[in-house]
Amino acid sequence: NGNTGLLVAPANVDALVSAIEKLLDNKMLREEMGKNGRLLVQNKFNLNNNVNEIITIYNQILKSNKN
Repeated sequence: NGNTGLLVAPANVDALVSAIEKLLDNKMLREEMGKNGRLLVQNKFNLNNNVNEIITIYNQILKSNKN
């Protein structure tokens, strides 16, 4: 998406080559995408979020079993 990485269509070799060249030629873009990707993973896949999601699922299951 240009924020955390570059998307290319499946089996589109030319688009893949172009994306790789873009990253090779632009150190600032590589660093920015790397930083953004790391922040995304830290924020979205941290322990607190995972535990809260599991608790929500358990509560939904318990609630549906009571009905």
